[in-house]
Amino acid sequence: MKLLSKIGVSLGIGVVMFGMAAPALAVPTIITGQNVLQEEVVRDDMYVVGDTVTVNNRVQGDLIVIGGNVIVNAAVTGDLWLVGGSAVVNGAVGDDIRMMGGTLNVNGNVADDVMAVGGEFTIADGATIRGSVWSVAGEMSLYGQINEELTSWLGKGRIDGLVGGDAEIHISEGLSFGNNGKIGESLRYWAPREDPTLVNYAKNVEFNQAVDPNASTRGLIALLTIAGLTAVLWKWLSFLLLGSIIIWLLPKYFPQIIDTMKAQKNTAMYIWNGLLVMIVAPVLAMLFAITVVGIPVASVIFLAYGLLIVFGAIAGAYGIGSYLRQHSHKNQWDQFWNLGLGVLIGIILAYVPIIGWLLQAVVVLYGVGAVLSAKKKLLSEYQK
Repeated sequence: MKLLSKIGVSLGIGVVMFGMAAPALAVPTIITGQNVLQEEVVRDDMYVVGDTVTVNNRVQGDLIVIGGNVIVNAAVTGDLWLVGGSAVVNGAVGDDIRMMGGTLNVNGNVADDVMAVGGEFTIADGATIRGSVWSVAGEMSLYGQINEELTSWLGKGRIDGLVGGDAEIHISEGLSFGNNGKIGESLRYWAPREDPTLVNYAKNVEFNQAVDPNASTRGLIALLTIAGLTAVLWKWLSFLLLGSIIIWLLPKYFPQIIDTMKAQKNTAMYIWNGLLVMIVAPVLAMLFAITVVGIPVASVIFLAYGLLIVFGAIAGAYGIGSYLRQHSHKNQWDQFWNLGLGVLIGIILAYVPIIGWLLQAVVVLYGVGAVLSAKKKLLSEYQK
């Protein structure tokens, strides 16, 4: 019960940060697990954390899900918040959808707005968004209907449905319309080149020349755009939420890792150990998966592998913050400060020209190696 209480409170901290606080008297349903299948009606808010999450019955409140693969087949009367690799929403949503992840497919009706930050975003034929849509995506496809405005920053866009209000679209690769594509009011778009055919799909069309930065400046410019700043904020809040849960459950987790780093002072060893695990673990899991008997073992290895990457990324970021704050972690508030600062710097590293991805990889590998080196102390603390 004590562990469950801590999970609930730490999730509550993240909920407040996201602006998702439930009413004061509400008692939310909290579910965690590798494969979560919700078959019963939930008469309040529900929080779910799992590798694969499937919701097959009505949620009479808000639904907040953190998962690798999420499928919502039933109605949600409140807001739907999604953080995950992919999400499919087949049921109706009574308020807003907020999504950060790889892909989002909306097949049901949404009573208010949709905000999506991810790789791919699709509004299916027959789906109606009664409010507005705000998105940052590599690719977006609209086959249904948006009653109000559309604001998007996209790599590629396809509109084969209706936007009832104005549309503002920042496009880097191309914007195309299908036979059913229509903008009810004005279309303002930013693109490398003007497309004269777009005047056929809106009452008024305004073209704006987009900046086409070269490889040495693209990341820095992206960071300074509204879309870039929003993406950074969403990532920061997500990792801060996960790290806060760890700090609350295991208050000595990060200090023990930092103490191990300080004692051994072997950065190269941590990075090498982290790289070795990142290569060996998937190969080992695939070898087990070849045989039917070994499939459960392979599943466990893949799950542990994913968790280790997440824990390593957070630990590496915490190490940056701790170093900059001169290894201050006397209490949990110090740890929150270290975590917040380190995560922010770790995310911004991705925008460093040319080598940003490499710097982030080094932070993750260093964190993974440090977690492995401190494993005995961490397991001892967890058992307490």
